[in-house]
Amino acid sequence: MSVKEGQGTTGRSALTGKGAAAELIMSLASTIPSTANAGTHSYHTHYTSSSVPRSNLKLRYTCVSNPHTLKRFAVISCSHGEKETISQNPSITDQLKPLALEFRHAKPSATETHDLNHGISQSKPRSDYVNGRNHRASVQPMERERGSNPQMAWLGRLKRKLDSCKPTQKAIFEVLDSLQETPSPKTVTTTMNGFQDWKRAYCFFQWLRKNEDFQMNTVIYNVTMKILRKGRQWGRVEELVEDMLDQGIDPDNITFSTVISCARQCNLPRKAVEWFERMSEIGCVPNGITYTAMVDAYSRAGQVEEAIDLYERARANGWIPDIKAFSTMMKMYNLAWDFDGALYTFQEMKALGVKPNLVVYNTMLDTVAKVEKPREAKQLFEEMIDVGLRPDQITFTCLLRIYAKAKRGGDALQLFEKMKEQECKEDTILYNTLLGMCADIGLVEEAVILFKEMCESDSCKPDSRSYTSMIDLYASRGQIEEASRMFSEMMEAGFRPNLMVCTSLIQCYGRIKRFDDVVRTFNLLLDERISPDDKFCGSLLSVLTLCEKKEFNKIHECIEKINPELSVLIKMLQEEDIILSALEEELETVLYQASDEVRKPFCNYLIDLCYKFNSPERARNLFSLGTFFGVYTDLQIKSNREWCLNLRSLSFKVAITAFDDWIVSLSKSLKNGKEIPPLLWIHTGHGNHKGSSDQSSSLVTLFGTHLRELDSPFEQSTERVGWFLATRDAAISWLHSRNSSIVITG
Repeated sequence: MSVKEGQGTTGRSALTGKGAAAELIMSLASTIPSTANAGTHSYHTHYTSSSVPRSNLKLRYTCVSNPHTLKRFAVISCSHGEKETISQNPSITDQLKPLALEFRHAKPSATETHDLNHGISQSKPRSDYVNGRNHRASVQPMERERGSNPQMAWLGRLKRKLDSCKPTQKAIFEVLDSLQETPSPKTVTTTMNGFQDWKRAYCFFQWLRKNEDFQMNTVIYNVTMKILRKGRQWGRVEELVEDMLDQGIDPDNITFSTVISCARQCNLPRKAVEWFERMSEIGCVPNGITYTAMVDAYSRAGQVEEAIDLYERARANGWIPDIKAFSTMMKMYNLAWDFDGALYTFQEMKALGVKPNLVVYNTMLDTVAKVEKPREAKQLFEEMIDVGLRPDQITFTCLLRIYAKAKRGGDALQLFEKMKEQECKEDTILYNTLLGMCADIGLVEEAVILFKEMCESDSCKPDSRSYTSMIDLYASRGQIEEASRMFSEMMEAGFRPNLMVCTSLIQCYGRIKRFDDVVRTFNLLLDERISPDDKFCGSLLSVLTLCEKKEFNKIHECIEKINPELSVLIKMLQEEDIILSALEEELETVLYQASDEVRKPFCNYLIDLCYKFNSPERARNLFSLGTFFGVYTDLQIKSNREWCLNLRSLSFKVAITAFDDWIVSLSKSLKNGKEIPPLLWIHTGHGNHKGSSDQSSSLVTLFGTHLRELDSPFEQSTERVGWFLATRDAAISWLHSRNSSIVITG
């Protein structure tokens, strides 16, 4: 056998008993020098055996050091000439395949171990780029140290030293000062990306900054700022970018995107706006990532117009937003309660071929929930299912909120069952949303089932809000025994009474005329140091309209303790002689101090008190003042074809007063020759309402009886429940037949 590159000693071989292939490998292996350097070598040789005819072989071997088994071995490949092809036996490749597997798993002996750092890995070289967002990717090259790359081994040792020392500048500087040579920028980038602790990364950066032999660049600054962003270190991030500018290092788009996003994460949107505006001064042109970050920053800063303007300018310059940009725009519209803007962005997104994901659909559903559009919500949900997206807990929660606000109990409960079928996790908030809906629309049986499920659940136990909804439900239905029992269970469960519970109990006790219990509940509220609000005061005022003279003073004293101005007005209404200007002044004071949601109920109850004191004229004065102060502004609705009187939000006595005022208005229009439309409507609704002190019957029933007593032309509509209709001719005839003094003066 002739060898072109010198002879060598025979090395160990694990390949025996494998026929011609084994014989060939063992013979070839004997020609490889045991001291051969790591690397690849080639030479030609001739080989002849009893089983393999003479072949002109080209031998190629590579010395490999395995870092895991510590075995140094040779990988041999060979090929033969065309004229001396082995045709009757399997190819060498086929014969070597099973041998390679055995050779690959062979265990090394002690004499075969070598220094790991002298080997050369034959695996595919890894890129030095590390994804800073992926924890596994960031630590894998240094932690695993696969292969025998000396540079990666050095990085691994450095990383372990830095991780094991204290995260102080002194400790980290000692480790870095012990380095025999200054690391390269590529090595620094890889090391920095491996840090999970911003303190170590920042100390490493400071060491590099002080090292005169190291040339700082934009990439190093960017990587450091990204790590500081994770730790929400806004001050240090801003310090670094200012240092870049001082050192004459040009920031790029990644720099500004990092700075802007860090400001957003630290809840400093105005700082993000400030740095974005400096981009143009420095000469850096924003990219899509920067545009997306700035749209979000503008919206967080409350500068919605600026965000929209930036978005439109970027689109005009050819920018095509990605899914994240569209999602950011829709979240901005969501925060602004702008359904039309969110819908336009959603449609534009689909028109550009960007497929909405689950986050986008959930954002749209949350926006729809805010503006209370149940039909649009249902369409979005069906569309989401059609495109193959699986709804999650957020999806179901948004839909349930929408249905609950719209009081669509059937849809809400059906959706809740579907949610449980898909094994979405229920929570207490979701149950409370449904219980609140049941309390609003009077679904007692359904609420009892939901509350029982909560009691039997391990993760959705009833809380204070759950008990409050159940008490409110029972109280609104007049089921005081059930409400009292639930209140006792609430106290036993360790929950203290709250304002809503006390308000519900007072309303219920008042309707069944248990006035002593009203006073007891009021004293409980004071003992618990709960601050009453206007709604609670309105509940006491509603109870006052039901009191007889004996109990009147008890409830009045309660009102006087929490609202002295209202107490003064009540006393004034009881006086025989009253100056209208003084009444106007007191009413204005009470309404000015009251919240918007209780101003109309306050006026309703005060007018009811006037009728209780047998003062209908004073009731009409209060109604006129209420109209003057903007309380009753939505009662009379006029169009060319019809006029409508809306009484839905009024008690029965106030409805009578409003009707009398409307009749006066009709009579004046007729007297002045104004055109009266062909149709006149009165809308009472078809149920009780919480603003009325009279819950014995619905307003539509009571008012229908009143219209019949007046022999009026208004007839109850057979097509529209809660509506009364009269034609123009019938109404004019009835107005002429009435006594003019009653019609004109009311």
